[in-house]
Amino acid sequence: VKLRAEFTELRECIAYSSGGDAETLVAELEIRFPASAMGGLPDRSNDELVELSDSLAGVEREVSQMRSSLHGVIDRLHDEIVRRYQAGDASVDSLLT
Repeated sequence: VKLRAEFTELRECIAYSSGGDAETLVAELEIRFPASAMGGLPDRSNDELVELSDSLAGVEREVSQMRSSLHGVIDRLHDEIVRRYQAGDASVDSLLT
């Protein structure tokens, strides 16, 4: 059951980072940071630049949290594979047949 939950979490991370939800992320970025906003940076006030920078930092934190979650799941799956080989529940020979 625990391993199934980890697979579900992994699937959700992958779906968000590379599937249909990636399109949602791109669309959100285009709404939050339109090309017109990025093109006129020299004309923006200091307050506007700070606000834009803070927003971009927020997006970066969200992406970083997704990546961290994904790597946590990968680490737990790796640990389970190692445990199975050490316990004799899996063998290299079984991979070859």
